[in-house]
Amino acid sequence: MNVKFVRCMSISFQQLLLLILILLTGYVFPAAALTTSPEPEKKPQIAPPGEMGPDQLFKEAATVSEKNPDEAIRLYRRALLSKPDAWVERKKMAVLYEKTGKLDAASAEYESINGTLDSAQSNADLIRILEKRGILTAAASIALRGAEKFPDDRTLSLYAGGLLLKTGQADKALEFINKAARNRSDDKEMLFLLGQAYENNGNGAAALKAYLKSIDPGIKSDKHEKAFQRLAVRALRVDDLWVFLPKGWERERNMLINALEGQRVYVDAHPAGDINAVSLQVAKERMPPGMFSDEQIKGYEDMRKMASELSKVSPDAAKSLMTERLPVLITKSPDEKVKGLLVLASSSGEPSEFMQSACVLGLKSPNKVYTVTLVSSKQYQDGEKALISLIDYIVLPL
Repeated sequence: MNVKFVRCMSISFQQLLLLILILLTGYVFPAAALTTSPEPEKKPQIAPPGEMGPDQLFKEAATVSEKNPDEAIRLYRRALLSKPDAWVERKKMAVLYEKTGKLDAASAEYESINGTLDSAQSNADLIRILEKRGILTAAASIALRGAEKFPDDRTLSLYAGGLLLKTGQADKALEFINKAARNRSDDKEMLFLLGQAYENNGNGAAALKAYLKSIDPGIKSDKHEKAFQRLAVRALRVDDLWVFLPKGWERERNMLINALEGQRVYVDAHPAGDINAVSLQVAKERMPPGMFSDEQIKGYEDMRKMASELSKVSPDAAKSLMTERLPVLITKSPDEKVKGLLVLASSSGEPSEFMQSACVLGLKSPNKVYTVTLVSSKQYQDGEKALISLIDYIVLPL
């Protein structure tokens, strides 16, 4: 029994040694191989989009934005979670929202950008998208604030003026556009906007003047033609001369009538010539026949000279000549608002029962002489004031 036990133990011990040797060999040789073998070349690994950094995502979004804007938006949104103040990229995403018709989302992004940057461009972007969405009152408010903060920015000035008009704020629009236009006297678009502002405020003459200045020579413009058609409804036009209707006046063919004041205004065009001769002739023709013939005019002058000489000797006798009742014919220059000639004619120098007067404003263009003649049953002084008040309503493009 004892012998068998020893043999069995002997065999087990040998097996144990063999097992240890095998285990030692397995650990030693691989380690040696690793230290002597060259390290294999590492190939660059491209991370999937979900694992990209924000800059990589922005780059990838820009690459796919043209063909797949929705995917680009997804990439921009993911990147902006890590880099929310990347305003350039945020605007690119807003543009894609706008391009794909997601105007609410685009508006939110533009508002976020403008809330931080508040630059001329960020204001313009926000105004544009609000106007596109039809939110005009908010757009007008932002535009006006932006234009006042950046007075030299033409785009904001145009936005402000146009939106103030669209929202019915005609008085504020005119005040703002007039101020902006003074600094941009050669800006055709701004001048056209000024014309619209005057038109909305009922000042047709000022509107026409602004529209005329806003025309680009040699370029046909439908918007100008439409503007002229609108204004023509409110004006008496004879060839190139426009006379707009003041309050209380009505148009009848080539004549304006103020029934309340008993006044009539005739507008006529004459061939080019001496403006003095034309204006005098028109004044004489509007008065009773023969009242201002050459012979009669000479007689009035002689009578006044006689009264002047007689007054030196006998003032009472001079008064008996009643020269103040003689017809009056005066030629003078109008006020500084317009270049032309005034001819004032009256049947008497003082009020009388059958008083009649004709006041003529002569205006000259390169090809014609125009006359605007006011006829009334009052003294020429009253007619002169009424005619002068019409000058602001008269436009003669030169």
